[in-house]
Amino acid sequence: MPLHVKCQTTYAILLLGVNSSSDPTLRFPANSDDVPGLLVKTNPSLGINEQFFDYLEKGFFRGENLRKVLVINQEYQDRLTLPDGQEATLYVGTLELKESHLDPKWKTIPQIMRDLPQDRGRLPFLRAWQVLAGGLSGQTKAVDLAEALRHLPVSPE
Repeated sequence: MPLHVKCQTTYAILLLGVNSSSDPTLRFPANSDDVPGLLVKTNPSLGINEQFFDYLEKGFFRGENLRKVLVINQEYQDRLTLPDGQEATLYVGTLELKESHLDPKWKTIPQIMRDLPQDRGRLPFLRAWQVLAGGLSGQTKAVDLAEALRHLPVSPE
């Protein structure tokens, strides 16, 4: 499987779905009010996977060794434009952590999608959602319709 080598943009966003053994719901930490996920200023001379590991282990999940539990999807990356007009590359990953590290304030994908503007800028996040749902591997999971409807806004009729 090819690895992401270097990020071609100044910024990278890791849309990182975090869950635990007792709570299988993927929740996504964010470090910016402007974009979902973890926004990281990249170093063009270093591999992006290593930059994500360093960022998470030294800062966001300080002291944790994530090398065996963090999975960064190597088949998906997408370009997007940040609110300030700069280009960024979106990556997707998953991580199962101990209960003590989960924050119930982290948003789920349906919450993230609801909060994004209703324009073309949300397309990379829709594609990322498909990747997280197994769209690249064909290992999709069934979605409970009642659960999905619970996360969608109610339209007045």
